Amino acid sequence: MSQYKDKVVHNKDKNFSLTLENGEVAHLDYTRRLNEFDFYHTFVPVSARGKGIAEILADSAMNYIRETESRVILSCSYLSDRWLPKNPAYAIKSG
Repeated sequence: MSQYKDKVVHNKDKNFSLTLENGEVAHLDYTRRLNEFDFYHTFVPVSARGKGIAEILADSAMNYIRETESRVILSCSYLSDRWLPKNPAYAIKSG
């Protein structure tokens, strides 16, 4: 799935999305208040689940958070329960 790493699109004030080869779209949705992002939902189409797509979206989103020195709230259970434990260096920005 590394072919997708550079294809994540940040749809400002809405989500990070990734259009898959079959045309389906995976996305990580958020709400934003000033410099704080609440990531509340990750969706990956059934055909692409278990292939690392959610991780690619999360990595892109969290890199954006780091680059912009923003704060983040992880309301999405995938991010808080699965992604963050594998990426503890990001915990300092977790709200």
